[in-house]
Amino acid sequence: RDWFIDGGSASSATVFLAIIPALFATILVYMDENITARLVNRADHKLKKGAGYHLDLFIVGALIGICSLFGFPWLVAATLRSILHVNNVATTEEFVTPSGHVVEHIVRVRETRVSGVAVHVLNGLSLLLTCVM
Repeated sequence: RDWFIDGGSASSATVFLAIIPALFATILVYMDENITARLVNRADHKLKKGAGYHLDLFIVGALIGICSLFGFPWLVAATLRSILHVNNVATTEEFVTPSGHVVEHIVRVRETRVSGVAVHVLNGLSLLLTCVM
């Protein structure tokens, strides 16, 4: 099959009907990205927002458009993976409340880009294993 998906071969009715699920997908991706950003960037995580903080949604939207043209899977925020990553790189302290409950408190979060880059490099290298499959 060709690498590029030819949208010109679809009928006009198909194009107009495709708008409905496209709107739902747009809302879903927007909500997923923003919910994940709110959960990961909570005040108690003590993260510092960089200059490109608000570019995330733009970049995800652009990549979804590019991936759609080539039939690749979409990128999503992966809420659970993102929250677990923040919890794994966080330094926490446990203390006991006057009522006897043990509560974890985040002291700081070590911000790193290495693990995200490593995951994507390994995903890319997995393409070299297609000859084995």
